[in-house]
Amino acid sequence: MERRANDLIIVYNPLSEDYLVEWDKAHGVKRWRIPAQKDEVVPRYIAKKYFLEMITKITTAKADQAVIRANGDRIKKGMAAMTKHEEQLHFELPMLQLNEEDFRKLLAVLYKGVYQEYGIDRESAAEGERPADRRPDFDRALEHIELSTDAKNGETGPAAKEEEPIVPPAAPADEGGKPPPQPTTVAPVDPKGKKNIQEKIKVQAATISKNQEKKE
Repeated sequence: MERRANDLIIVYNPLSEDYLVEWDKAHGVKRWRIPAQKDEVVPRYIAKKYFLEMITKITTAKADQAVIRANGDRIKKGMAAMTKHEEQLHFELPMLQLNEEDFRKLLAVLYKGVYQEYGIDRESAAEGERPADRRPDFDRALEHIELSTDAKNGETGPAAKEEEPIVPPAAPADEGGKPPPQPTTVAPVDPKGKKNIQEKIKVQAATISKNQEKKE
């Protein structure tokens, strides 16, 4: 088991608006801002919370749009819209229950690699047969994307980008203790070749932002 909560991780925000991650509400809210359609460097524990929240946001928006289309088709046929607590719930449930492969596709867009590693606390597993992996699908998918992305980044090196290099964020104003040292800036890694699933997720993220603007 590895405890790497303070590693710095590069994350990506596919939305057309900034996203705020809140932490430690019981002792005063600390916020990390992930700029719209840009990379940002955050501690690993914030990155994991961001991944879970963004995946929930994307999948919920996808389900909402599917409900709107389905109700529209029903109304055109002279039928009533789905009841919220029965028919709609039954209709949405399969879209909201993600498996490991679903998580991998989304994390491939949101996770961009390790910016800098801090102290690693390892507990070596006993030699011999490894116990069955009973972790949630999200944790297994995140580990898979981390390993594959970091391996690819190590082979190709940082890709040149026109935008300014990423600089690790300073510790929040209300966070005690000495702020982490600022490592030398490096350009974020942009994996070669955008897959179709990544483009679809970005288009979907843009739709989420537009829908939020209409509501406001």
